Formats: sequence, C-alpha cells, structure tokens
Amino acid sequence: MPIKYLNNKPWSDWSRDERMFCAVLWEHGRKDSAKFARWLKKAAKID
Repeated sequence: MPIKYLNNKPWSDWSRDERMFCAVLWEHGRKDSAKFARWLKKAAKID
C-alpha cells in the first residue's frame, strides 16, 4: 500500500540503501530524540 510520506511508493519499491538510511535515521532519533532534533534542525538550517 502506498504511503504519502514515501512519495506514494510502496516500501518494497525503495532500494536497500534507502531503507537502510531510513533505519539509521530512526535509530538515531530513537536513542536520543532531543539530540537528533537539534542535529536535524541544524542540517536543514531551520531556526
């Protein structure tokens, strides 16, 4: 089933690298959400 935030592509259509990248991001956010949020805001240049 397509999911909006996956650009309407089923998860199975994503490459192994794309899925791994998402998994690594998820794990960083899960371990220390505040630190991850600060990093994400800085990386995206959001103030």
